[in-house]
Amino acid sequence: YARWDCTFVPLSWEECLESEKNGNIDILFDVSKTEERLAYFNYSSESMGTEMCLLFSRSDTHLKYGDYKSFSGMTVGFEIGSTIIEEFKSYAGSRGFSFIAVPYKSGAELFKALKAGDLDTVVQTNFYDTPEGFVILAKCSPSPVYIVAPKSSPELKTELDDAMARLFSYNPRFNADIYQYHFGTIASQTSGYTPQE
Repeated sequence: YARWDCTFVPLSWEECLESEKNGNIDILFDVSKTEERLAYFNYSSESMGTEMCLLFSRSDTHLKYGDYKSFSGMTVGFEIGSTIIEEFKSYAGSRGFSFIAVPYKSGAELFKALKAGDLDTVVQTNFYDTPEGFVILAKCSPSPVYIVAPKSSPELKTELDDAMARLFSYNPRFNADIYQYHFGTIASQTSGYTPQE
């Protein structure tokens, strides 16, 4: 809809944010709004969907879904540069448990460490294609996420917003449809048992 020729650049999330901030890449998807980021990024007028924080563990974990007492003291891996760990800290505070946050460079490294037993759990968004063999222990903090362009290229935001307006006028369910197509397996991801179960 924007008639852009796109080149996809593989980077870690931390590198994506820095490259977008410096104008080395043009468009970045799945970005939460923060005060700090508003200084560097132009956000699309419309969100690209709703991000949720998911807490994963190995399928053979002793931890139970929503069993906050057993969560205290667990190690939680997170991806450097992600706001999801802050959302999870807030969630933990409201549920009365504490944890040890352990940073990793990429989602792939997170799940590799979890599989190896180096971590008790991992927090990741529902926009990450999670490998098999893991269970969800908590779901929290749904919030809108956006597509951003660097402040140095305001014309990109205009083109992006125009394209999104045309797209949504043809298919108002586009965000839900594209999420289901790419991440439908997350919705069917196994949740761990609650203590009662």
